[in-house]
Amino acid sequence: MPRQAGSRRSTPTLDGRSRNICPRVIQTWGEALNAKPEVTLEAYVRAFESLDPDAIVPFYRLPCMFIAATDVTIVLDAAVARGVAAKLIEHARSQDYRRTEILNLEVKTLAERLASLSGVFARFNSSGEEISRFGFVYTMLRADTGWQIVVAIAHAAPSAQK
Repeated sequence: MPRQAGSRRSTPTLDGRSRNICPRVIQTWGEALNAKPEVTLEAYVRAFESLDPDAIVPFYRLPCMFIAATDVTIVLDAAVARGVAAKLIEHARSQDYRRTEILNLEVKTLAERLASLSGVFARFNSSGEEISRFGFVYTMLRADTGWQIVVAIAHAAPSAQK
């Protein structure tokens, strides 16, 4: 039986605790489990839009790594993953973040259970104004539970690179 809009569902987190998140995220995460990696990426972006760190942590295959132009973060467990997610969300909130568009997505199958996804994230605030644009490369691994992010690289958007 379909849930009504605004209803919530409980789901376990990586550390076994239950949490409530929007059913759209649950439905999309459920669809992403056995789907193509780009479906999981879309579900991850929608989960990020919830601004709930616990909604995005299940998309990471632990251990995982985040790489930016000035920093590398290795994430060994769910507690650290939640901290990294909270930091990313705190930054987004400070910009009045509301949504993300995925642009120029390229998906490369590297092996049966390994894929590389690259493109550009364009982020928008509550007024619909673009607040940031950056390139990304995600390496994803398909585990028994579905596709998950193993390495996340953020870089200057291709049009901004020299």
